[in-house]
Amino acid sequence: MLELKNIRKERVREGGALRGVDLAFSAKGLCVLLGAGGDTLLRIMAALERSEGGEVLFHGRPRKESAAALENWRGSAAGFVGSGYGLLEGESVFANVEMEMRLGGVDKTTRRRRAAQLIRRVGLGEKANALPRQLSAAERIRADIARALANDPEMLLLSQPLDGLEEKEAGEVIALLRAVAQDRPVIFTARADDPGWGEDVRRITLRDGQVARDSAPPETEESAAAPKLAHPILGLGLAWRIMSRSGRGRRGSRVAASVAVALATAVLGAAVAVPRAWNGACEKLEDDALSVMPLTIGQETVSGGMVLRALNGSADPGDHPRDAVYAAGRESAWQEATEHAGVQNDLNALLDTLQSDRGAARYLSDVAVEDGTALHIYASDTSLEVRELTAGALPGVWAEMSGDRATLERQYDVVAGRWSAGYDELVLFLDENNEVDDLSLRALGLYDGSSERMNYENILSTTYRLLRPTDYYQSGADGRWARIDGDADLLRAAVESGTVLHVVGIVRPSAEASEHCFTGVMGYTRALKKQLAASVEQSAAVQQQRQDPTTDIFTLLPFLPENLRGLDTAGKAAELRIAVDGGLGVAEQMALYAELSGCSQAEAAAMVSSGEIASALERQLQSSSDERCARLYEDYILSGYSTRRYGENLAALGANGGTVTALRLYSDSFADREGLTAWLESYNRAAVRDGSVEKLVSFEDPTPALVSAAATGGRLLRLLLPAAAALAVLLALLTLNAMLRASAGTMRSTFATLSLWGVGGGDAAWVLRLEALLPGLAGGAAGLPLAAVLLLLLNGAVSRLWGVELGAALSWRELLGLPVAALLLTLLSSLGSAGMTARAGRGGKP
Repeated sequence: MLELKNIRKERVREGGALRGVDLAFSAKGLCVLLGAGGDTLLRIMAALERSEGGEVLFHGRPRKESAAALENWRGSAAGFVGSGYGLLEGESVFANVEMEMRLGGVDKTTRRRRAAQLIRRVGLGEKANALPRQLSAAERIRADIARALANDPEMLLLSQPLDGLEEKEAGEVIALLRAVAQDRPVIFTARADDPGWGEDVRRITLRDGQVARDSAPPETEESAAAPKLAHPILGLGLAWRIMSRSGRGRRGSRVAASVAVALATAVLGAAVAVPRAWNGACEKLEDDALSVMPLTIGQETVSGGMVLRALNGSADPGDHPRDAVYAAGRESAWQEATEHAGVQNDLNALLDTLQSDRGAARYLSDVAVEDGTALHIYASDTSLEVRELTAGALPGVWAEMSGDRATLERQYDVVAGRWSAGYDELVLFLDENNEVDDLSLRALGLYDGSSERMNYENILSTTYRLLRPTDYYQSGADGRWARIDGDADLLRAAVESGTVLHVVGIVRPSAEASEHCFTGVMGYTRALKKQLAASVEQSAAVQQQRQDPTTDIFTLLPFLPENLRGLDTAGKAAELRIAVDGGLGVAEQMALYAELSGCSQAEAAAMVSSGEIASALERQLQSSSDERCARLYEDYILSGYSTRRYGENLAALGANGGTVTALRLYSDSFADREGLTAWLESYNRAAVRDGSVEKLVSFEDPTPALVSAAATGGRLLRLLLPAAAALAVLLALLTLNAMLRASAGTMRSTFATLSLWGVGGGDAAWVLRLEALLPGLAGGAAGLPLAAVLLLLLNGAVSRLWGVELGAALSWRELLGLPVAALLLTLLSSLGSAGMTARAGRGGKP
């Protein structure tokens, strides 16, 4: 059945080299190998060592020498007993025998019955539940024989089974082996021959690595077909059992590994949650900050620095060779620009360009226009007094809300009512504590000092009256328009017929918003001013003034021509003399002559005829001083004109012609703000290139500092957290690997036993992988609360350092993913476990 041909093995651990051994063994019988080299030859037959030459024949066919084939050989063909060390120390005798069959795929009922039979057969029925360490040397050998016979191997191989036994015990073991040899070859090694074994024991003596004597060479037998060898299968359940039963003394390393995995899990969670939360917080901070810090351009003078920035890059590149130094040709542009460096911003021109240029539109979310329009809002109740609430009101009590409704709704929560939908609807803004200062409430007519608590319903039922600037004027019987302020009854009637404004909502700052775009108390919509301007344009007073732009509707006198304004004494005297030549009638000339000559008009008429009055008056004017002529000019010429201007009248009526006093430009993001700033700079450069330097606008953007702080914090977090996560993962891997190496060392005999049972290093590695699974599970579970604590600390640190409410948290998917990440980490650490088990098995005693 088994035949060895020219087996050679020079490199051996403990001597006993083999130099061409040829042996054959019959299908049954007891055989002992004596002399140096016996154990080496036995281990080669058991597939525990490889020969350096020759071959092993099994049923006439060469034994395959691959790792898998040798594992199958050990698991099915050769049962090996290695001086009592083929047992798992943490398992009972019964469990060891049953486990060997479990590796062979035997069903539970069969293996339990057969295990009991084998244990009784070797005489250990009463010690079936004993652990190997509780057995004597002879009992341990018997238990190991029962285990080796569990899968009914083709042969039984034993290394020094009688070593250290007393004569009686040795005789009992020989008797047991003799019984086993009835149906299979039983080959063992011994240090010396013993006649008491009997003559039927075949004795093979090895000397100098060769067969020196063979007491009973077998006769040639017809070789039967070789049985199919089964591969031992170490399932996860069995691997877990072996790991847990052999885990004593490794609690400290497991705890250390669990802590390392928990730390890595927590830092990984922070590395996932914090950058995402930072991006969200920065976007939210951008939105909130940009809503309260619009790019504001007022009617301020253009600075020299703005002129320099506008000139930068405004000159066209010269078309000349690059062989010398050339003047860029900006001197004339600089001179022209500096002449305009003191003029005010032309906001109307800028607004027109912003509204027509698509390039600017993509950077803008809202444009607020301030045109100096004043609101005149009164308390609706005029029974006791007519009270204007906007005249002399505290700053910020009445304020225009942003046109960006999405930002308002994100930054404020509606606590009663709703947001305004029409131009005539108002919203009351509270602080975080539902409070409004008493001075503001008094200015709004909502507080009389009787109670500090005001119901939402009472406030939402409040109405106001809005007067147009034209409502303060009324046309008289003579067609002139006059103010009605001084008449209480007329003013009361105007208020009672004014536009009704309703308070429709009460809002409070949202706790999630870091900034709030509105700082007033009572907010009105931008549509209110548009409606007011349209209504003013349709009023009778404005229409009358626009129909006759040369006549003052308040005096019905013509407007004083611009060339007559601001004259000095000489100029006024000259204008009087010019007027005498054709600007005055005979009656005016006669009255002026009487004034100059010091007589009455009747006396003047008697002295000078109407045909001669012009020349007589001219002589009087020539002889009069300029000072006197100037005074007469004011009395006789200017009295026929209105000193007001057409534009002043329109402004008094609230029709100011759309003069823009300030622009507030809003963007959705810092990137858009940067794009808007670049667009404004290109607008200025274009103004310089086109020679329209009067269009230059001056502006300063307050956001770069905030961008810099946020960017710095983001870069710091993006650098530190991945580095910390990588370091924590590396520490966990090193700790797990150290734990596994220590475990492999402490389980050296276990892995050697598994190797003896035919379990390969790859399969036995699952014992170490499951060993790593314990800290993976424990660390993953502990990492979740640790991650929560770490995120809490990071949220507080970010808030203190950069003033950003981070709010970093893990989603439920990430909470489930962190333990999975911990398990993957342990799996990564156990990649080399197969090599560890193989090395540990080679270093074991079997």
